[in-house]
Amino acid sequence: MNPPYAGNMSVPTLRSRVSALVEAGVTRPAPPRAGWLRRRRVDLIFVFDLVLALVCFLATDHALGNAAARAGSPLSTEEVLLISIVLCAPLVLRTRLPLTAWAASAIAMIWVGLVVPDGTAMGAYLVGGAVVYILCLYAVAARCEIWVMVTAGVVTVVGSAAISTTITVTAVFVAAATVLAGLIVRSRRGSREQLAVAERRHEGERALLAFLQQ
Repeated sequence: MNPPYAGNMSVPTLRSRVSALVEAGVTRPAPPRAGWLRRRRVDLIFVFDLVLALVCFLATDHALGNAAARAGSPLSTEEVLLISIVLCAPLVLRTRLPLTAWAASAIAMIWVGLVVPDGTAMGAYLVGGAVVYILCLYAVAARCEIWVMVTAGVVTVVGSAAISTTITVTAVFVAAATVLAGLIVRSRRGSREQLAVAERRHEGERALLAFLQQ
């Protein structure tokens, strides 16, 4: 007679496997920073992301506010502020959680494209959001699993079509270039890691040989 819980074993097992797969794609650690990219315990890449997110936020808030005023848009000052924050905040997560940052940026771009009135200039809010999105997409391409990277590229094309069909072709080229850059960085990093492993193995073999010859 089977135990009373045997029939339910497949559900948590499948759930744990899916969770492990997603976690592995999200939490792949960033490579060690070069010395000039760190100041003591401060990661200068994170500082750069933080400063750039602030610059994009200020530029988006200013541009969208002016565009809404010229177009007679019903967007209030608080709504413009919220849109600017939602578009630019994901960049702060890029270093620690690249997939989460990209997903948040993608959702923000699609949401803002749907809620901002058609009469408002699209460039007023897409420039800052696009900068954040491209950097998050690059982080996904450089650090996440291949299937995650492919999914991100497909979502980029589909999402751009949902926002505006006029930018779909541009989105295809931008996504392809960003993913290619991430692949190049991933390939170079893998080569360096293989060389480092081979060097450590050779050092161990030389140390063992020297010990045996004594």
